[in-house]
Amino acid sequence: MSDAAERYQGQVCTPAHQKRMLNIIRGYLYINELIYARDNHFLCSSLIAPVNGYTIAPADYKREPNVSIYYYRDTPFFSGYKMTYMQRGNYVVVINPLFWSEVMSDDPTLQWVCMIR
Repeated sequence: MSDAAERYQGQVCTPAHQKRMLNIIRGYLYINELIYARDNHFLCSSLIAPVNGYTIAPADYKREPNVSIYYYRDTPFFSGYKMTYMQRGNYVVVINPLFWSEVMSDDPTLQWVCMIR
């Protein structure tokens, strides 16, 4: 997903950029939103662009060079809901934490792998 978002060549946080982000997330059932960010400063999503953006508190998990995960955060992008935000580079995907319970299984032969490329 991040690769597709990073291919965008225009000005960020414009209606064209937001439309591109919306078109990307429509193909992913488990992704609720896509946000454009600079470090931990979230600038806009496919739906909203707060005037001053939003600076999120430091990540719960970081991996070099550019991966950050923020668990159970209530932000202006999903006000009133504590979502999981997974960032690689300048793009952040928003995932409803209830999704994880929908993919759980009691089948011991399955192996679950979470991979951020």
